[in-house]
Amino acid sequence: MSFKITLSLALIGILITPSIKAQSLTPDEKYLNDAVHIYDKLNPEVDNLQSSPKREKSAVPKIEKSINQAVALLDNISPAAPEELKKVSRYFRSNLEYDRGYIYGLVGNYKKMNDYLLPVKDFFDNADESYFPLQYKFEDKNYSIAYSNFESIRAVYYSAFSEGCMKMKNYELVPELARKGLSISKDNYVKVLVIDYLITSKSNLGKFDEEMADQSINYINTYNSNDPKDKVALDSFEYSYKRGWDCLLKTFEHNPTITNQGSYYARAATALIKANDNELAGLAYQKALDAGYRDKDFLFEVAQFDAAPNKSLRTRACDALAAISLDCYEMDRLAKLYSALGMQKESSAFEKKAHKCEAKNEKMVARGSGGGFHLYLGTYPFRFMSPKDYRDYGAVGGFTAGKFMLLGSYMKVNKNRYAWTDMSFRNISDNTSQNYFWSGKDINLTFRFATPKKFEKKTTTLYLGPQFGYSERKLSSITTDVTNIATSQTDNAVSFEPLDKQYQLALNYGAISAGKFLAVDFNISLGASYCDFSLENPKYNLKDFKFTHSYLDHRDEWHWGMVLRCNLTIGFYL
Repeated sequence: MSFKITLSLALIGILITPSIKAQSLTPDEKYLNDAVHIYDKLNPEVDNLQSSPKREKSAVPKIEKSINQAVALLDNISPAAPEELKKVSRYFRSNLEYDRGYIYGLVGNYKKMNDYLLPVKDFFDNADESYFPLQYKFEDKNYSIAYSNFESIRAVYYSAFSEGCMKMKNYELVPELARKGLSISKDNYVKVLVIDYLITSKSNLGKFDEEMADQSINYINTYNSNDPKDKVALDSFEYSYKRGWDCLLKTFEHNPTITNQGSYYARAATALIKANDNELAGLAYQKALDAGYRDKDFLFEVAQFDAAPNKSLRTRACDALAAISLDCYEMDRLAKLYSALGMQKESSAFEKKAHKCEAKNEKMVARGSGGGFHLYLGTYPFRFMSPKDYRDYGAVGGFTAGKFMLLGSYMKVNKNRYAWTDMSFRNISDNTSQNYFWSGKDINLTFRFATPKKFEKKTTTLYLGPQFGYSERKLSSITTDVTNIATSQTDNAVSFEPLDKQYQLALNYGAISAGKFLAVDFNISLGASYCDFSLENPKYNLKDFKFTHSYLDHRDEWHWGMVLRCNLTIGFYL
């Protein structure tokens, strides 16, 4: 037989309490104890028969006699015995019958082998994890059998029975046995054998279906998973990976209606490359392309297949990629693949497409991350913190788009300190002790340009740009004597509430820190203003009259001023 197995008590029984002796055995436990003794001694004899080059049939009667003795002991167990003991008895009895069939298989008597393996099939079919653990007494100690101790035996049972049925041409039973063996076995060597029995039996039954195609590829992959020593053994029994490839071709030959043949050939090509058979892999790639398979990953795999006998296969894959939708990275990959094939025209075309694609993606990413068109609606929080009569009310609103931001602002001002900056520049001092305040409005329009990054959410962006402003400033009452220059007539204690209209130009710079929905904006404006100063009294003007108030006396109707402003706003960034 082409498989191997080791059955020993060391694999089946695990000592639970080695330091504590079990209680004295009942008669039924004594039958089980003696049967397990015989079972344990069988294993060296079975191993000797399997390793013997000649596998003499004369060794079978002695082994079978021991099996009969153990079975007879188990048959003596009373039907009234505890359920656990009966489960353990069935476990050993089924394994003994399996051993009996196995030794007949070793000497080539497959009919008898099948005769003994078939009756215990029901046990092996149902002895899954739910059947375990099994508890029993042996040699005055308590033992436990876990499913993990039995799993490999169960897998080889299906392999052995599958082989026996194949030898006796009982092909109908093999697929069921092989599927169960595959689902259980963790040994890749055994799996190759079982897959071979499965596809060979189905081939003999004329059942060329998708399972055949899948298992053909599974054959190659499982063969590849074996270590070099086991591959040599498999090759000696003619269980080469090429049998999987041949079966795949045969399946499609007999059943051309199977869909997705290209997918099967693609999977086979990948498996054949791992088997270091580039010739068959190239043929599998070719057949996949012929079948119209156009999976992107597959096409890139073919396009990079350096072991191809000529460039035509790789060129065909590249042309197929060129005909389907690609992302930026894939376009760049294709450009490089065309270049490697010496096709510079095609390479250059896809290199340009990749660059355009990346530029487009950058714009989309910018929009998605907040670097696109967004609104900013905010207010001046600290201006609300002044006493009511001095409180300012204002709002800002604007939008960002990439590296550009347009922002407008309006503020109603109450009693802000008025600065006579033109007087300071001219070194003219105030000859009164008055405090000067103004009320009115400030309107600004600012063009901001981000540097170096774009305006984005969840980041802080620096900016600078020009600010255009208009301010109307109504001053608090100023009392002064007024003299007409032409007539020298003086009016005493005349009160004025001047209006200063300012047209401003400044450089605005600062930073906006944006979150997901909110933003904080801090900025400074530095510039100049050109002002229209009016006394707001039709009887008097600055040109034809002199004033005892030094500031009014030296103030021109049109004058220059300074813009110096610090602002902090908080608002929604949508």
